[in-house]
Amino acid sequence: MLYGCPYDLFWHLNPTKLTAFRKAYEERLQQKEDAMWRNGLYTMRAINACFGGKYPEKPLFEVGESKESSERQEHDGYTEQEIKEAREALVMQLQIMEGQQRRAKRKKELFDH
Repeated sequence: MLYGCPYDLFWHLNPTKLTAFRKAYEERLQQKEDAMWRNGLYTMRAINACFGGKYPEKPLFEVGESKESSERQEHDGYTEQEIKEAREALVMQLQIMEGQQRRAKRKKELFDH
C-alpha cells in the first residue's frame, strides 16, 4: 500500500510482482527530492540576491535539449555558471561562519576577563 499498490491487488500478487510498484514509488520519491532541492536552490539564490548577489533571470532547470543541458551532462549535471555560483555561495557561507566564530570568541574573551 505504501508503494501505491491498490489494496485488493496487493493480496493477489506475490512479492516479486510488487517490484514495479516499489520502483515507481522510489522514482516518485526521487522526483519530490529533486523538486525540494531545486526549491532550496532558488531560496538560496533569493537570499543571496538580498545581500547583493544576482538572482537568475531565467529558470535554472529547463525541460528540453539545449546547449546548457548538454553542458550540464559534461559536468555531473551542473553548468559552469552553476558551479561558479555554488562556489561563491560556499565562500559566502564560510565567511559568515568565520565572522560568527570571531564574534563568539570576542564575546567569550570579554566575559572571561
